Amino acid sequence: MKNRTSWIFVFFVICSTALAGIDLKFSKEKVKQGSIQKVQVIMDEDLKRDIDIKELEGKSIQDTLYVQSVEKAGAKTFFVVIFTKVPEKLPLAVKVGSVETTLGWNNITIEPIEIPNGFLFGDFTIKDPLSYFLIGVCLLVFLIILIFARKFTKKLKTKRAIKARRRELLDSLFLAKNFEEVVSVWQKKHVILDQFPHLTEPFKSLEIILFKYQFKPFQTLEEQQEVLNAYRLFLDVARGEKNGI
Repeated sequence: MKNRTSWIFVFFVICSTALAGIDLKFSKEKVKQGSIQKVQVIMDEDLKRDIDIKELEGKSIQDTLYVQSVEKAGAKTFFVVIFTKVPEKLPLAVKVGSVETTLGWNNITIEPIEIPNGFLFGDFTIKDPLSYFLIGVCLLVFLIILIFARKFTKKLKTKRAIKARRRELLDSLFLAKNFEEVVSVWQKKHVILDQFPHLTEPFKSLEIILFKYQFKPFQTLEEQQEVLNAYRLFLDVARGEKNGI
């Protein structure tokens, strides 16, 4: 009878220790799946002596609760944990060293969220690196296209500005209606020839007539008309250049 009583006592002690296990005390009523939570660890003294709680650091318990770190604050112990999924049942069986025990927590609601495929808490591995490589290649190609597009746009703007300037200069050649205005065109000779070297010889022909009368204090109507006729011949060549734009 005495031996039977002793065995019942031993069995009771073992069951009490197993039932006690590791208890997590959350400070809130709702916790989102995937969120990082700091929670106090409650254990009885016997279990504290039997296990090294630091061994759970960096481990996933039944693919449900990931223990990111174990922290000490005086006599208190804390886990920094992440729920990788909503637990199907409680408590969770856990083995610390050679000791098998359980892990549970106070009454809280765990709100599920959608977690991208291939994302794994604990080691943060990516199961499909090829997809990320392809994304990187696409981004690189897009960046190269963007750089070339900007260069092309800048070159096109410069080309359009030069073309507009050339057109403006050619248009100015056709504004002269009298002797004084022909002289004004001749005064822009170097600017015009810088853009249209093709007009060098026509300018020389115009100058032969213009210089006969330009520096005289007074020009007769016949002299002015001779300059205007030479100017019209000059415009015939310039008009061909304008139509070529």
